[in-house]
Amino acid sequence: MANAPKRATLEDFLALPGDARAELIEGTIVHLPPPLPEHGLAQRGLANFIGGPFHDEHGRGGPGGWWILTEVDVMIGREVVRPDLVGWRRERVLEAFALEDGGWKRVGGWRAGDRARSQPFDAIELEVGRLFPPTEG
Repeated sequence: MANAPKRATLEDFLALPGDARAELIEGTIVHLPPPLPEHGLAQRGLANFIGGPFHDEHGRGGPGGWWILTEVDVMIGREVVRPDLVGWRRERVLEAFALEDGGWKRVGGWRAGDRARSQPFDAIELEVGRLFPPTEG
């Protein structure tokens, strides 16, 4: 009977070179190919279409209040994916988690205008609004 292949861990993923195009899905590191020009054009078009009213120019022509980014690593549980397009509401600017009993526990959440202190950096107070780009012009 053959041994099952070793499942990749988050630590294995984090040990990849910084310029690696990869995802960690169900214990497997999946190396992503370079994007084709058609992919880049479609991604750019979608980012412009959504980014204009939601991100760029502070929502001119739309609701604003979002950061819309392309191809950034997003950690979901113990998996890491790199969506073509991803967005975050700007009012949810900072969360802190601590590893407890083998799982992540949320220990705090702060918004622009708040001042945060959280382990292990609680020796200083963070003015949350200064950590990220402004939400208005």
